[in-house]
Amino acid sequence: MIRRFTVIVFLFLTISLFSEPVTLPESLSYDDLKLTKKTWNIGVSSYSGLNLDLRYEYLLNALPLLVHEEISNLSEHILSEDEIVHLQTIFLKEKTIALEKEKSSIHAQRDALLFSELEEGEIKEKYDDYSEKIKEKEELLQFWKDLTIEDIQIEKTLPVHIQKFTDSDARLLSPRVQVQRFMESEDLDLLISGTVEKLDNMFFLNIEGIMQHSGKPVFSLNKVVTEEEINEVVSEGAVELRTVVLGRSWSDLTVTALPSNALLLIDGDSRGVGNMHLYDLEPGFVTLSVISTGFKSDIRQIYLTSGASQSIEIELVKGNSTGLSLFSEPPGADVYFGATWVGQTPLFTEKPGQQSQIKISKNEYMPFYADSDAIDGNSLTVELGADLFDKQKALKISKSKFYRSLGWFSMSIAVPLILSGVYQNLNNRYYNYAMDYNSTFDPASYDKAIEYQKKADIAYYSLWGGVAISGGLLVNTIFKLRDYIRAAEKSTED
Repeated sequence: MIRRFTVIVFLFLTISLFSEPVTLPESLSYDDLKLTKKTWNIGVSSYSGLNLDLRYEYLLNALPLLVHEEISNLSEHILSEDEIVHLQTIFLKEKTIALEKEKSSIHAQRDALLFSELEEGEIKEKYDDYSEKIKEKEELLQFWKDLTIEDIQIEKTLPVHIQKFTDSDARLLSPRVQVQRFMESEDLDLLISGTVEKLDNMFFLNIEGIMQHSGKPVFSLNKVVTEEEINEVVSEGAVELRTVVLGRSWSDLTVTALPSNALLLIDGDSRGVGNMHLYDLEPGFVTLSVISTGFKSDIRQIYLTSGASQSIEIELVKGNSTGLSLFSEPPGADVYFGATWVGQTPLFTEKPGQQSQIKISKNEYMPFYADSDAIDGNSLTVELGADLFDKQKALKISKSKFYRSLGWFSMSIAVPLILSGVYQNLNNRYYNYAMDYNSTFDPASYDKAIEYQKKADIAYYSLWGGVAISGGLLVNTIFKLRDYIRAAEKSTED
């Protein structure tokens, strides 16, 4: 009982709080666990037609072009959880299949030695070499089989790549059972296809977007339209399709400015000159800045609604620009006017209309603060102090280490206290049985006295083991306190 208690205490004090990373075979590195998918691939195929006159066959190629135009400006796709799981599963499956093939190939080469005309010694040497290679492949194969999809790393945001396919490619998509095979062979994540059917003076229009990971449509448009309505209907359908391609919600913004050479910025980033049309902005509040030399700048906050388009026309008024150029070393620091985020350095923006505090900050650097009225001229360059931040960071880390060490020491004190009580109890029992034996010479009392003496000895040594552990933790706590005090003193130095 005492031994078991001692082991539990020891494990409690020494157990690791963090799990170990995957142990790799010598032939692999952690880069081998990264899924290196470079692009998210979209295929836009020519459409199939039913009952179309020769004069309407242009729609079979025109409609895919319209769809392509609607999504061609989208640059990135955010993978969904289902897509990530699918890609990780395929990655592991391909690894195991490749290793199975390699192992089978080596087996075949080794088996061929049975019919070889080589010398016996050379055959044995080659046989042993192949056997060693088979063993290595089996170990690698077992390693990949033991992995879970969570062990596979993958970039969650991928560049979008769009491919167009001819009408001969489109014919491969009928019947539907061929779609999945076609997408796998072309490495397509999304396939957009459709049909056009002539119905008297109308057209039945069907457009579908099929995802490879599910094999099911994630976008579908079915409408009866006139020839004049086709462009408008495709544009309306592209609203839903755009969400599928981006993998997130979006907002469409068009800005037209006068003069035509005005610089257009969104959240401090230059996005165009004179006019711009952005298809994939994230919904929410953004800061729109329109700036031109010889004109008063126009800076406003606008709200972008999810899945909606918005058009803004801005004509600047002539006058002296009250623009402000902000630079920082290092660049890429966030700029705030009061509580409003304006953009990142380097940044050209309008000076605050009223007195406010300007804050320039970047992770791992001490922030810079200044009152807008205290800035002379139209430019401000700031060198952010990493050294000051390092002092504050060192103070925070040393404080955390001290309190963690103090916590462990506090918990360890209970161990010798408990063991001290256990030892006293066992030692008293030993003393009582020893006294009984001395007075009665009862062999049973002698056996009990010896039993409790051994248990008391175990408790005694465990007690001093607990004292040693507590003492070590106390010394560690004292050193951590010293480091904490030194870090606090340094943090107040200039």
